[in-house]
Amino acid sequence: MVTASGEEIYEGLSARLGIDPATVPLDPVVPDFDALSPEQFARWVRTFTDVDQVCKAQVEFLSGHPLIPKGTTVSGYIYEVESNALRYPGSRVSEQASTCVSQLAISKRVIST
Repeated sequence: MVTASGEEIYEGLSARLGIDPATVPLDPVVPDFDALSPEQFARWVRTFTDVDQVCKAQVEFLSGHPLIPKGTTVSGYIYEVESNALRYPGSRVSEQASTCVSQLAISKRVIST
C-alpha cells in the first residue's frame, strides 16, 4: 500500500504540479474551505498509514453512535488490490505471505539439518 501524509500531498501539489492548494476551491457548497493552510489541508485530506486501524476505528465509532439504532450490525471491509478482493481488517495478504515465507524457511532448515 502506498501512503503519503497530508503535508506530503500539499507539498507535492505545490512543488511538482505548480498548484497552490490554498487557492483551489475544494467544496462549492462550503466556501470557507477555499483557503486552507497546509495544516488545515492535511486535516481535510485525512490521510492515514494503517487502513486496518482506521477501518476498525470507524466500525467502533459507528457501532456506538447515537444515530445508529441499537442492534444494528456495523461491519468494515477493506478492498485489497493485491488479492482483488474484500477482506476483514487484520488479515493482510502481505502478512500471510510473510508468514508463509518464514515458515518455509524454517521448514527447509529443519529438513536440511
